[in-house]
Amino acid sequence: RGGSDKLWPGLKFWVNDAYLKEKAGKEYVYAMVDDRYLKGFWSQRRLMRLEDFINNQERYYLTSQKLAGNSAFQPPLRGNLSSDFKIPPLLDGGKPKSVNFWFGNGEKVSRLHHDDYENLAVIVEGRKRYILCSPAEAKMMNTVGNIKVILPNGKIIYHESDSSHGEHFCLNSIYEKNVLSGCVDVEAHSGDLIYIPGGWFHQVKSTGNPKHKAVNIWWDFF
Repeated sequence: RGGSDKLWPGLKFWVNDAYLKEKAGKEYVYAMVDDRYLKGFWSQRRLMRLEDFINNQERYYLTSQKLAGNSAFQPPLRGNLSSDFKIPPLLDGGKPKSVNFWFGNGEKVSRLHHDDYENLAVIVEGRKRYILCSPAEAKMMNTVGNIKVILPNGKIIYHESDSSHGEHFCLNSIYEKNVLSGCVDVEAHSGDLIYIPGGWFHQVKSTGNPKHKAVNIWWDFF
């Protein structure tokens, strides 16, 4: 619980939208039109400046990006905001794959899914409820792709014929049924950090008053 203020004291300024607009308002970001994590969800995104997103945040949701080229830091975390958030010393040699800023208004619920990376999330504002399920429960998750094997480190491999952008998503919601024995239910608040091991299924409900913001780091499996 807590601790992010010691690692990243500059994050306390990010609760102020005026600060974000001053520092990075002209940066371009992709904003999701709604919060449904559908197969092919990139088609639901709109390219806009961060300041325009903030001015219309009730209509959009800022999630992971694909704009930064060879840099792991995704917009708007490069440029003037980069001094507020650094890679923790523990991960400094881990070559992070992606560092993203998540920003929403009102309740947002992700699809149940797993990632192919280790994940460290930092809650900047609001709260997030995580339901986390072990890869051992993978056969119960009704994934889009057909699972071939689950490696000892938790990485889930799919049959090549099913390889697509969305094979790691699930066709059901964990909120719609009883939590399995291999799942845990955690709520993280502003200032908290949460680690999600690679291969672990998770569904995230984000809420705030009304805003919620977070930063996450994805890096290769341990």
